[in-house]
Amino acid sequence: MRLAQFIGFRVEEDKILNALPAKRKDKILKSYNSTLSGNVDVSLVERLYLTDLLEVVKKMGLFEPLGYRSKTQFHRGTQGLVKLRNQVMHPVRPLVENDREALQHLYDRLCLIDRLSMKLKELFTREPQADSTT
Repeated sequence: MRLAQFIGFRVEEDKILNALPAKRKDKILKSYNSTLSGNVDVSLVERLYLTDLLEVVKKMGLFEPLGYRSKTQFHRGTQGLVKLRNQVMHPVRPLVENDREALQHLYDRLCLIDRLSMKLKELFTREPQADSTT
């Protein structure tokens, strides 16, 4: 949620869409427009998947405030998050089997989530944010 807010406060909606592949852009717009036609107040960034959010951060150069020096470093540092999210949300097998390496990967991903979460929290407490009621 904070990653979506982080992007929403820094990037205009049309630029968010332009950072994504055309196929994803079309799906997001269809979903977004459907929600708007239902008279529901929702922002475009709320229609994005984790993969989309990470792609926007990378393409729009928003990785530096999150503690990354380059797109490559950001990509390498966050590439396991989507896999972890999918494993948690679509459990077919256990997160960690009887494998020390898998346990280490899980631990590393959890540490990454903790670091990103702390960095986002720090950014939100330091920076004045737009009024969320408008």
